[in-house]
Amino acid sequence: MADVAGMLALLVERGATVAVAESLTGGLIG
Repeated sequence: MADVAGMLALLVERGATVAVAESLTGGLIG
């Protein structure tokens, strides 16, 4: 269970990072 929770946490962190990066990139481009 701990491994699954850790993997989910990593996915959430990556997803949040990608969302922020896309938001910043979109703001710079358009």
